[in-house]
Order: sequence, then C-alpha cells, then structure tokens
Amino acid sequence: MTKNKPYRKKRLNEAEDLQKDIDVREKRIHWRRKADEEIRLNISRLESLVKIFERKIESVTGFLDYALDEAIRLTESSIGYIYYYDEERKEFILKKWSKDVMDQCNIAEPRTCYELDKTGIWGEAVRQRREIIVNDFQAAHPLKKGYPEGHVKLYKYLTVPVFSGDRIVAVIGVANKAGDYDKTDVLQLTLLMDAVWKVVEQRRMEKDLRDKETFLGTVINAITSPFAVINADDYTVEIANPAYGGITAVGRKCHAISHHLENPCAEAGCLCPLNEIKRTGKPVTVEHTHLNKQGLKQHIEINAYPLYDDNGKLYRIIEYSVDVTERKNAEERIKTSEIRYRRLFETAQDGIIILDAETGQIMDVNPFLMEMVGYSHEEMLGKKIWEIGAFKDVEASKATFRKLQRNGYVRYSDLPVETKDSRSIYVEFVSNLYLVDHKKVIQCNVRDITELKLTSEALQKTNDELEKRIEERTAELKKAVGQMEQEIEERSQAEKSLSKALSEIKNLKDQFEAENIYLRQEIKMKHQFGNIIGKSDGIKYVLYRAEQVAPTNTTVLVLGETGTGKELIAGAIHNMSPRKDRPMLTVNCAALPANLIESELFGREKGAFTGADTLQIGRFEAANGSTLCLDEIGELPLEMQAKLLRAIQHSEFERLGSSRTIKVDVRIIATTNRNLEEAVRKGWFRQDLYYRLNVFSITVPPLRQRQADIPLLVESFIERYSRKLGKQITSINKETMKTLQEYPWPGNVRELESVIEKAAILSRGPVLHLTDKLEIALPPSSSNAKTLEETERNQIIKILSETSWRIEGRNGAADILGLHPSTLRARMHKLGIRRPG
Repeated sequence: MTKNKPYRKKRLNEAEDLQKDIDVREKRIHWRRKADEEIRLNISRLESLVKIFERKIESVTGFLDYALDEAIRLTESSIGYIYYYDEERKEFILKKWSKDVMDQCNIAEPRTCYELDKTGIWGEAVRQRREIIVNDFQAAHPLKKGYPEGHVKLYKYLTVPVFSGDRIVAVIGVANKAGDYDKTDVLQLTLLMDAVWKVVEQRRMEKDLRDKETFLGTVINAITSPFAVINADDYTVEIANPAYGGITAVGRKCHAISHHLENPCAEAGCLCPLNEIKRTGKPVTVEHTHLNKQGLKQHIEINAYPLYDDNGKLYRIIEYSVDVTERKNAEERIKTSEIRYRRLFETAQDGIIILDAETGQIMDVNPFLMEMVGYSHEEMLGKKIWEIGAFKDVEASKATFRKLQRNGYVRYSDLPVETKDSRSIYVEFVSNLYLVDHKKVIQCNVRDITELKLTSEALQKTNDELEKRIEERTAELKKAVGQMEQEIEERSQAEKSLSKALSEIKNLKDQFEAENIYLRQEIKMKHQFGNIIGKSDGIKYVLYRAEQVAPTNTTVLVLGETGTGKELIAGAIHNMSPRKDRPMLTVNCAALPANLIESELFGREKGAFTGADTLQIGRFEAANGSTLCLDEIGELPLEMQAKLLRAIQHSEFERLGSSRTIKVDVRIIATTNRNLEEAVRKGWFRQDLYYRLNVFSITVPPLRQRQADIPLLVESFIERYSRKLGKQITSINKETMKTLQEYPWPGNVRELESVIEKAAILSRGPVLHLTDKLEIALPPSSSNAKTLEETERNQIIKILSETSWRIEGRNGAADILGLHPSTLRARMHKLGIRRPG
C-alpha cells in the first residue's frame, strides 16, 4: 500500500491533466463551431450586400422589396415589414409588407399610417431607440396594441430601428422564426439596413439631382431671350437655350455665335462683357444699338454675371441678352409726353402747384401762380404749402391737406389768399390726388376770381338797394292811397272835393304805372328763373318742382300746351343739376323724318346705309355726362319707341350699322303737348316707355292761368323788340294791358310774343298800342256746336291769314301755333285747307 501511493498520485495527476486537455479541446471545438457559424453568417451578410449593390434596381421601392426579402432570409423568419417614421408628426407610414403577410392578412380596413402612441412594438423600438425582441408573442403582452383584427398571427417578433445619423427614419421587423431571436439577428438586420438605407438615400439624392437638372433645363429653355453658360477660360459655350443656339452652340466660341446681334459683338465693335468681367470681377451690363434685317433700329441689352469656385477662381460666366427696343421706345414716348406736359404746365392760364402727398412740400409751381402770388420759384420750392405767406390760416391749411390725403379731392370756390405785397385776392382752389411713378402727388389748380367776386358783390349791393327803393316806394304808395281813401270817405258828401281827390289818385296811379316800367326792368332778375319770367303761384310751383328734381339723375317728363315754355323748364332743370358744366342737347322728335331719327339719336357707322359716307356720333353719345332733352316725345314713331326705351332703361345702345354696345351716362328730360295717357290707350304710344318717362312729371300751366305774369312778359318783350327795332317804347296804357290779360291766349307765350312784336313794329311813340283787335272765341251754342276738327280748322285758317299764309320761319304760322312745319302741312292736308287763289 505504501509502495503504491506515489503511483496512484501520479495516475490521478495524469487523469486530471487528461481531463483538462479534454475540456480545452471541447472549448476549442465550441469556439471553432461558433467561429464557423459567425463566418457563415458574415459570408451570408456579405453575399446579401454584394447582391444589393450588384442588382440593377433603379427605384427605391425595388431596393426595399429586395432588402425585406433578404432580412427574412438572413433571420430565417416567415414574414416581415418596413415602415417609414416621420419624427416631426410622430407617425409610421407603411412602405412594404412581405408577400406572406399580404396572403395571410384578413384586415377589414387596411391602414397605411399609424400614430406613435397607438402602436406597440414599433413604437417601443422608437421610444427606446433600440431593438425590441419578443420570443413569446402569443402570451399576454403590453406591446400587442395597435394590431387590428384579421392581422396575421405572430409568435415571435423582432423590430429594429433604422438610423440616418442620430435620426430614426424607419423600422424593420421580422416575425415567426423557428428558434428564438437573438443579438445575431439584430446584428444581421442592423448591418443590412445600414447598407440599404445608404443606397436608398443615394438613389433619392440622384433622383433629386436629376429632377433639378430637368427643371433647370426646362427653365433655361423656357427663357425666350438668348441665355448661355460660358467657360471663363476659353469662352466656349457649355450650356445654351434654343434662343442662343441650343445644342449647336455648345462647344463653340461665344464670339462665333450670332445670337443677340446681326454680327458678333467682337466684329460689331461693342464692349465685350466677358472681357469686362475678367477686368472688373463684377457683373456687367452692355447696351448695343444696331439696325435689324428690316432696317429698323434695335436696342439690345447684354448682361453677364461671374461664377466663382470654392477657391474664388472665376470659372464660368452666365450671359443673357434682352431686346429692350420697346422699353427704349416707351422711354422716348414718356420723355416726349413729359416735354408736352411741361409746356402745358408752364403756359397754363391757371396757377398750378404740385405737392408731395406725404409731406405737403411744394415740388413744383408754374409761372402763372408765381405771377399771381408774387413769390419766386426758389421761395416756394421745398416748403410746405402752409409755410407760404399766401395761405395765412396755417391750421386751416393743415386741415385741408389732411382732408385731401384722406379723400383725394378738395375744392374751395372762394378762398382768401394774400400775395407777397400784402394784397388780398380770392381764388377758386381745386386739388386732386394722383399716383405718379408709384409716388402720390397732389396737383392744386388755383384760379383768380377776385374781379368776379367784386363784380358779384357790387351786383348784390345794387340789387339790395333796388329792393329797398321798391319797398320804400311801395310804402309811400300805400300811404298815399290810404290818405286819399280817407279823404274820399271824409269828403264823400262833397262831389267836387271827391272828384278832385279821385283825379289826384288816378294821376298818382298812372305815374306809378309809368315809373314801374323802369323799376321792373331793374328788378326783372328777381322774377326770372334763367329765361323764365313770372311770379304767379303756378309758375312758382313749376320752378319749385324743378328745383326739387334738378340735383338728381331722375328722368323728368315736362307736360304743357304748345308755347308754354316746356323747353325752358328743361333747360332750367339742367342748369341747376350737377351736369350744368356740359351743354344740354335737344332733339325735336317731330322735326326729323322717321328714317333719320334712329341715326340722329344713336349715330351711325360709315357705310351703314346708302349715302352714309362718314361716321356720325348720335345725340345719346354726344350727351354722355350731360342732359338730353327729347322735345315733342309724343311725336316719336312707334317703331323707334322700343329702341329708345332700351337706351333709357339700360343706358346702352348700338350705332346704326354696328354691333358694338356703347355705355353712356345721360339724363333724360322729355317734353310733350300731347296727352300721353290717351295716346297709350289708343296704341299710339308704348305703355312701358310712358312709365319709364313719367317718373317725375312737371305740368307747365297755360298763359290764361298766369294772368299775373302777363305784365312781366309784356315788359320783357317790349324791351327786347324796342332794342331790336331801335325804338324807345317805355310804357303801355292800362286798357291795352287789361285787354292782354283778359285774352285766353290759345298759343300761350309764343302767341303773346308774336302779338307784342307786331305791335312794337306798328307803334309810334313811347306808348305801345295794339293795332289789331284780339278776338276771343265764344263757346259754341248747343244748337250750332262745332266739332273739334272745325275749331282746329278755323284756328289754323285764322293764323294763316294773319301771317299771309307763311308757314315756316320766325313768326310763321307753324311758329305761332307751336307746331313743326311738316306737322302743320300734314294737318292742313287732312283738314282740306288750301291757300286761296
């Protein structure tokens, strides 16, 4: 036993050494197997990467398809997916599912976008910014949320985030591996997606670059002017648009290409922009003028811009040319217009001030204004308008300027201004705001009305004095009459005294009547309304109605018998309206033949009908901005009434022979002596036109209803024809005046004027006498009643006899009756009236 003890110990040591050797060998075998597996995996990964780079896949979607298939193969999984991740919106966007997922899914409503907070394993991978491995996905698990009903069943799951720098750009996931997922699978997916994503981003950048190049090429080709990129060393063209020569110009010297001139710039002797850029290093613009093929002057602007590399070396030059002929011509036209305006400005007979609309500073004044206020150009230029002594009220001037800035228009009809030599004048001041070269300026027109104002004040003073004299004389007369009446009453028992008193009263009245002729001549303006004379209640009411409607644009219908002065009322309405600055045009609807009235009203084009050799502007077009008086509207032919209705209702019409519609702003005043309501009932006048005209009607009373106006009218006519005939007729006796007031005047004012003219011709001396007796027609008796036609026939024969059968002209029968000569002849023909042989 003792002898064997060392031996046993030796055998035990040998056994331990052998066991250690076996353990080492087993470890080596294990690590060798592991290394072999790692090598196999690396080889598999390298093969995948090589396949990715070798495959000719152009689209990003194609790369993702292939990458997902390789990920499933490398990890020995069954299914897989790739989602893009939008970090700003916190959303997953589906890019690719594997084919098995598509085959096995039965989702009722497939989605392509998922919010981060509503997803499980994908969201967790993003939130933790690392891979997520779940090898028991069938058990209850908090990361199962976000999977809809019908999704393919998952047993094991691996999700790996894909990074681009520090930013997560996508997640890739695989599922249902036979074994468990481990770090090797994570490494496989990470290396694969790193390489794939670099390729994806490279393809994206290549696509963006191609899109930008395509866009840039489209933009360059869309430029209509010659455009080129030129090598700065040898001046060869590298890029050119079609206007420069396109592909045929590339590679050639720019001096050999005639793109913007008929001859190259070097041969034309103009400054070379490329050489100038090399000399100055700055952008260059060169203008060149030459004659084109048609022999017309052409202006070309050549622009060149330098391009430098990262080292600051000039390596390319952008050159493009622009035809600026139209701009140059426009500048010439503007220059000519400015010269013309300047001449008008300097020769205007009104003072003109140009102000800066922002500051109120005076920018320019014309010579007439300097002469008006006595200040020189230097004394006014640059100062604010209220800093000039001419405008004494500084605060009022500032307030006016603010109002002008706000409203764009200011007008003062009577503004006091002080000249440099302290002389006060009165001006009409009109200012308007304009936009000139994108800058607001104010033009003030100043007109000296001092003389006009002084004359008006003198006239007003004279009128006041006359009014006072009339009042004093009237009071004296009333007092004298009162005294006489008192004396008559007191001495009623004494016939001799009464006769004497009555004689004195008669003499005073006759004297007052004679003197009143002169007084009434002085105060006639008090009773006139323009050319309308009268003070009766009837004419006052007519004038009141005219004043009411004048400021509006309302259509007015003036009614009244022949000779009552309807056209004068129309003229008065116009003269009180805002349109008074333009003349009123009048068309006598009864005086024109039916075939010419349309062209007279609406105009005609040249060649519209035979004999229309020139263009004619119609009355509607000529009255644009003013008033058109349609005299005797009741005589308008029925076929013209519809066209007139449209022109009045819509303010538009077409010239005869033209289809172009012309818009106008015309106010209509119509006059007639007809009963239009009766004409409408009989079908002679359109009802709709009547309603359109009869918006505001004024009826002028006949002279027989204005007996108080007859003395004034007689005085006016006596004055007119005395002056015309060179006579001194100053009075009219009471009997004659009474006769004139009692006569019914069927021809109204026109007939009265004719009677006074005839009497003025035949009167001798200062008193007017009637040579013929005025016949007053008695009403017909029931036994011998005349018809209307008989009455009309007798009246026409009577007037024709008085005028020696003269129809036309002043004081002819048509003029006295207030009819157009054609109308009078038609009535004579109808009534069988013939001149006696």
